[in-house]
Amino acid sequence: MLSEQQFQADEVHLGPDLQMWDKWAIQLLARRCRRGTVLKIRGSNDAPPPAATFVKALAGQGFQWQSPQTAIYDPTWELRSTRNPRASARPTVARCAVIGGGLAGAAVAHAMARRGWSVTVLDSHAQCAAGGSALPVGLVVPHTSVDDSPRSRLSRVGLSLTLQHAKRLLRRGEDWDDCGVLELTRDAQRQLNASPSLRKAGWLELGRSQATQQVWASELDWDHSLWHPRAGWIKPASLVRAWLAAPGIQWRGDAQVHRMERVDGVWVLYRHNADILAQAEVVVVANAMGAGPLLNELHPSWQCPEALRHQIGLLQALCGTVSHGCTSTSPCDALPPFPVNGSGSLVSLPAWLKGQTGQEGQAWFAGATYERDAAQLAHQPQQHASNLQRLQGLLPAAGHYLSHPFNTGSVDSWTGTRCVSNDRLPLVGSVDADGKSGLWISAAMGSRGLSFAALCAELLAAQLGGEPLPVEARLARSLDANRPARGKP
Repeated sequence: MLSEQQFQADEVHLGPDLQMWDKWAIQLLARRCRRGTVLKIRGSNDAPPPAATFVKALAGQGFQWQSPQTAIYDPTWELRSTRNPRASARPTVARCAVIGGGLAGAAVAHAMARRGWSVTVLDSHAQCAAGGSALPVGLVVPHTSVDDSPRSRLSRVGLSLTLQHAKRLLRRGEDWDDCGVLELTRDAQRQLNASPSLRKAGWLELGRSQATQQVWASELDWDHSLWHPRAGWIKPASLVRAWLAAPGIQWRGDAQVHRMERVDGVWVLYRHNADILAQAEVVVVANAMGAGPLLNELHPSWQCPEALRHQIGLLQALCGTVSHGCTSTSPCDALPPFPVNGSGSLVSLPAWLKGQTGQEGQAWFAGATYERDAAQLAHQPQQHASNLQRLQGLLPAAGHYLSHPFNTGSVDSWTGTRCVSNDRLPLVGSVDADGKSGLWISAAMGSRGLSFAALCAELLAAQLGGEPLPVEARLARSLDANRPARGKP
């Protein structure tokens, strides 16, 4: 595990059993220390001193013994420059400006405020969660792949973090629920055969475990289904508001950042008319597709690294429409009691959760379309027809039941835009390679903002503060904003 971390510790505490610390483990431990790191061995006062081999091994890695239970990392040689430069560039806790008031920005603001930063969140909209995060309801479900790709592993870590926040901050049954999600996929059996460890850990089950005689399940191919017990739905806007309500966070709406520059170690953020919006030692750009113009228009004396400029040039805005409405009866056997996804998705909730006060029935949300051309969103009948077609393929009984409101035009819509990177993974980290500029980014969550936003925020805050990472180093590298990208902008 030490080999997959990149922190530099202030103190290291070891248990009394030192047998596991051979010379290789001690070498890894030393790589996670900075000059002055204190190492303490826990145990009673009358515990025997460490073995001579252990004492010698630590001394050989640069530790100076102060007592039988205490040593300080103070090697007689110069430390190599290949150590993680970001960890050694930890800034003093001060002011942080976050550009973007959606899931990505709110998650960063919350993570930074918890660490003592004074955070200002700026957004071009009057209210938070006004962009893609205004989605009425979204799924929190792990990504699956037969080879358990980095995207799949990251989604599980991110989902766990998001659900922890939901349990602590939101109202179960009103703002969120971890009721499980049924996924319909042709690769279901291959996925199950390739993932015995995930099944054992409670991440994955046979979809047939949810088989029922209710109307919604008729014609459903249970042999090509997966059940995700640790999944559910969340109202993104509720989570954003809860994050931004944390102490130490100031919200500023109608505050579009047009330009920013660094003056004497402090970032100054300007409106289009050159009025100063905010000043901060650290700035996090978390405004999705708006990140590109801001970073590309930095002062010529301070430009983005080539790798990040390439990544930004490959960002895509994928637009989409969610169709939604309400039934007249509740519960409705034609609609599933939990979310179902696959080629399309369907979420059904009590109507009053959709704001239909006093109305009986079920609120439902079906979607979503993917359009590269935003002009296509103007053709709402076409968008609804596409969602109905997906729904009929996903859940034939539900599709048949809801075809009447679709065909009579009594369906509402929500439209939004997803910011997607070239490899469908977020861009997270310091804009410069060593993190000394104080300019960071957390963007390109795609369709998985609910799964990735909290994880990306924790990763960014950990890197900025020199803390242990929330994921292995190899997974963190797959999110690095300066990672190589294939393709041409």
